[in-house]
Amino acid sequence: MNPQANVTIHLNRAHVFNLLSRKGPLTISEIVKNSELSKLTVDKYIKQLQDNNLIVKTNYKKQGSGRPAELYNINWQGKLTLAVHFDLPYI
Repeated sequence: MNPQANVTIHLNRAHVFNLLSRKGPLTISEIVKNSELSKLTVDKYIKQLQDNNLIVKTNYKKQGSGRPAELYNINWQGKLTLAVHFDLPYI
């Protein structure tokens, strides 16, 4: 995989995580709408974030007459890391 694609993957996965931290809990369709990523991509990132114990399914949201949608949120009981990036020319 080329480095540019790898960076894009990490940024998009971080975008999904940040959406949940700011607006969660959210359904997959709400994440897709807010992130403008495809459902397939969001599904993949949700699975990766769950596998790393960063997010959890919290409940279900009734949407119309079909099966309730699963809600995802940050796993506040898990381990989180804070990263800060300083852009030296602007400090």
